[in-house]
Amino acid sequence: PNVSYTWSGPVNNIPNVYNPVIPGVPGDYSVTITTPTGCKNNASTTVSIINVPEITALSSDVLTCMEKGGTIHFQPSVFPNSSDYRYQWSGPNNYHSTDKNAAVTNISIQDTGIYKLTVFNKFCPSLPYPINVKFQLIPDQPVIVTKNTLCENDTILITLSSTTEGATYEWVTPLGTIQTEMNTLLIPNSTQSNGGQYAVIVHSGGCVSKPSAPFIITINKKPAPPEISFN
Repeated sequence: PNVSYTWSGPVNNIPNVYNPVIPGVPGDYSVTITTPTGCKNNASTTVSIINVPEITALSSDVLTCMEKGGTIHFQPSVFPNSSDYRYQWSGPNNYHSTDKNAAVTNISIQDTGIYKLTVFNKFCPSLPYPINVKFQLIPDQPVIVTKNTLCENDTILITLSSTTEGATYEWVTPLGTIQTEMNTLLIPNSTQSNGGQYAVIVHSGGCVSKPSAPFIITINKKPAPPEISFN
């Protein structure tokens, strides 16, 4: 009690109190403590300041339509830049990474959502920075399964080897384009004009598959009924 404090350091006009509050400036600080009887004691310390990183931007190469099993890459911008930072990512589908330029591999629709990055300078973290990753998966390339040779008046039934939930199907036929909500195309009472090249494209969530491989259907003309004569 009743002692006085005299501070010195890189900050001007440090309050001469027991625990002064000053701006965070690194450097050497010292204090002299003087008692009412004139006794003095000195102490000193060196203060280091750790700069808190700031994430100034965060981007990704995600597209509106992505291939199933593809990869999404992230690109952060951090100030000030340093090779000593640690990176901590989190996201949907239990995603975690410690890479600066993180990537989400083998993507599925469960990988859409909010990703967050926190950058650490030693034990000092930045504010978390979020990025919203939204995409739809491109449907798989369809594969046509059907007979390739029929007779006139037969029913053409074209099916696909797989189905996509909620998709629509664009069938390209010799007589024009047909839209269906099923992964099958039914053409009753076929004629020879129905013969030719068929293909299909799958539409889902605003994304479009690659066209199927062309499939050729041949419609054979039925022979004329035989004439039966009697002698």
